[in-house]
Amino acid sequence: MRPIPLLAVALLTASLLTACGTEPSDPDGSSPGDVWQTQRLDATPGPDASPVFVTDGDDALLLTVSEDGELVSHVSVEGADFERGTPLDAGVTYLELGDAVRLPDGDWYVLGSGGLAGSGNDERMLFEPHAFRSADGLSWEEVDVDGFTDAVDIGALEVVDGTIVVAGTYRTAKDPGMGGFEAHAWTSADGERFTRVDLPGVPAYTGYRTESYAGHAAVVGDRLLVGGRTGRDAALWATDDAGATWQQVGAGLDVYDLSSLTVVGDTVLAGVAEGRHTAYASTDAGDSWSAVEALRNGSEDGAWAPVWAGGAGFWTLTGVDEMRWSRPEVCYADLDQCGKNPGPRLVTSADGDSWTAVDLDGSVDEVVGTADGRTLVLTGDGDGMAVHELAAGTTPPEAADPVEPETVELVTLGEDEEPVVGTRYHAPMYLHCGMTHFWFGGKPWGRTDRGPDIETGAGDDSAPTGWPYAQGMLYGYATVTGADHLEYTTADGEVIATYERIRKAYGCA
Repeated sequence: MRPIPLLAVALLTASLLTACGTEPSDPDGSSPGDVWQTQRLDATPGPDASPVFVTDGDDALLLTVSEDGELVSHVSVEGADFERGTPLDAGVTYLELGDAVRLPDGDWYVLGSGGLAGSGNDERMLFEPHAFRSADGLSWEEVDVDGFTDAVDIGALEVVDGTIVVAGTYRTAKDPGMGGFEAHAWTSADGERFTRVDLPGVPAYTGYRTESYAGHAAVVGDRLLVGGRTGRDAALWATDDAGATWQQVGAGLDVYDLSSLTVVGDTVLAGVAEGRHTAYASTDAGDSWSAVEALRNGSEDGAWAPVWAGGAGFWTLTGVDEMRWSRPEVCYADLDQCGKNPGPRLVTSADGDSWTAVDLDGSVDEVVGTADGRTLVLTGDGDGMAVHELAAGTTPPEAADPVEPETVELVTLGEDEEPVVGTRYHAPMYLHCGMTHFWFGGKPWGRTDRGPDIETGAGDDSAPTGWPYAQGMLYGYATVTGADHLEYTTADGEVIATYERIRKAYGCA
């Protein structure tokens, strides 16, 4: 299975194979190129179409949908180089592939949804199911499917005892683009005719408080786990009979949402969407869970992270929602570092307890493993899309310690605290509604001068030379100079704007 896509990737078309050594890194530290074997691919997914990257045995399949609706595949057989398949005009607008599997007869099979109806103000997405099949992963044809009675999002596919099991979500609203989400599962013996199986504990959709979804799947032993959410709580379902019957499991998984499920040996890891940790672990096939202490949430705004399995261990990303680099104490220390988060770090673990950061360039989309122990990492960067291969038994190159932002101690006002006349306070100014009004010290202030203005909500994204502007904010200083009068200045004391206390605050859209 693959997680809900975490990163949008801008891709260029390229086809270049760079052969690098695959020997383990030396104790004195080899460069990443000494360990990873990299192949760049001629694949250009559309801006809203996430790639599907899966393995079966020692074979690997990458599927992308281009902006003009072409289904493009790349296949690696038994560790050979990826070969580009024949593009197929899917004939579907806004096709989003859900997941792909290898069928018992050896064919590759992918299921997704898409479609568009109307035009102009009446245009709406249909989210109709679409399936495609290929004997070799290179040439594809569409398969007619039935059994889906509503617009649908396809989350995950697994083949269990010869049965295709689908985890997904109906969109029950009159306009599917407005949601009406209900989690369900479906089973099929042939990839054409599907039978819905209701998941226990899923309420009929009556509003956002009852919405649910199913989007992740993993097989551990003889059990298939499917994860998602009901209402405001993560949900986990299990089937021991290939999707015929289901039960709710997941004691201790007390989080809002799941981002992924994956298995190494007898250990299942669940990536989570919010909370103090970014992953939870289970060693009893999903019945009970505990937080992975080494993966504590370092962000103030969430803990979304995928988890994957590849080679002999687990892989995940840290710092996905890292906001430390946008904190006022960082931006006031140096505007050049404001918002310049180094980006997520790829980390790996053999047991799910101890994690090591990995040195690898590019924005990671997916990590998969092969039966012979290789790890394949799909990335996108300014040079395009690439697959990086780590040979079985090879230790990946360790990344350097993360760079920490420089900070300064802020002079700020406490809640309900009145500003002291003459004291200069750090006072970030949010510019979405412009500079006409300013909220400071728990009170509204109105501008009194006629100087330059910036209103990012109206499309402004620049400031006069010398102004402390970054990411839609002014990082200036507020000083109350007398009764109900305030100056807003740069660090050097240049007055940017002046204000007076007003009775009523004004808002904007």
